[in-house]
Amino acid sequence: MWGPLPDVLDRVCTYYRDSVAIIDGDRSLTYQEMRDWRNQIANGLVELGVEKGERIGLLMPNVLEFIPCEHAIWAAGAVLVQMATRASASAFVSNLGSTEATTLIYHAKFEIVVAEIVDQLPALQRLIRVENAPAAGTQHAVDAVDFGALISRQSRTRPDVDIDEHDEAFIMFTSGSTGEPKGVVNSHFTWGYDGITAGLDMGDIAFGEVFAHGAPLTHFSHAFVMPTFIRGGTNVMLPALDVATLLSNIERHKVTATAVVPTIIYLLLDSPRRPEFDLSTLRTLDLRWRTDHARTTARGTRDLRADLHPDLRGHRAGLRVLPAQTRPPRRRHDVGGTVGLGGPCPAQRRRRDPRRGGPTPPGR
Repeated sequence: MWGPLPDVLDRVCTYYRDSVAIIDGDRSLTYQEMRDWRNQIANGLVELGVEKGERIGLLMPNVLEFIPCEHAIWAAGAVLVQMATRASASAFVSNLGSTEATTLIYHAKFEIVVAEIVDQLPALQRLIRVENAPAAGTQHAVDAVDFGALISRQSRTRPDVDIDEHDEAFIMFTSGSTGEPKGVVNSHFTWGYDGITAGLDMGDIAFGEVFAHGAPLTHFSHAFVMPTFIRGGTNVMLPALDVATLLSNIERHKVTATAVVPTIIYLLLDSPRRPEFDLSTLRTLDLRWRTDHARTTARGTRDLRADLHPDLRGHRAGLRVLPAQTRPPRRRHDVGGTVGLGGPCPAQRRRRDPRRGGPTPPGR
């Protein structure tokens, strides 16, 4: 439907060329600059010997380089391996080892953990360190290619790699909080559904949206990155999902939408600093909640809507809250329920084997 992901980015960058695509504090990229940077990174990967189909880990917080790096991996014909930034070192080893990743692009803040795991990954051939303005005399724990030096000598033309929409693109992993992380492979086609169609539907992204990402882009917030680009909007990178950071960035960058968890709703209501900031541009909260939290969370969002926009009335006036819920299980063995991600994505029913203590047969 959407085609290979590099083609999708090319189209939006052509259409919204001079608009601001990404903001990270005092740094920003227009759509054209983002595409140029993606191409330079992709050419750098090809120069280092990365071939089509190789798996590349990306270990990076919400910074300016995150989105160009993941799109560069796809433009080089490689497969992105998700690395949850809050996971443990053992989870990193599991993700990279199980996918036989040959390359790791990592932010310098993870230098120590990379040094800890690198000897446990025999397939890992290349390390690329992303470091914004390193201090003079900085000592590094591992031998890695410098990101800035690598891309500075590269062409801004996209590398000539033949990519089909059914090629592998993205290996997503669970967090590992309940054991060894489990992964699933997405093609360019399936990630087009999950990362674009579903995000447009769930987030109801408006044209020119300014979407603030406080949750890690390796978490649910990632579902709104490409939809924001499709609508010609701006993705604002926040270093953390905390109230002080969120409040200051809403005012500074005139944020119109963000994705939060229920805890942030309560903290926003309780924050004594909230009146210090102009939050009038915020119009949409995409809320991630569990069904058993729905009643208390609904009360909190009503209070927040009334508090932020006291001059407006009506359920949809002022602040829109878009919940992502699943229905409660209808039968004892129906533990997953039906999760509607919006058309044309199909709903999926998941069940466990009803036999007491019995394993779930393959394919069930």
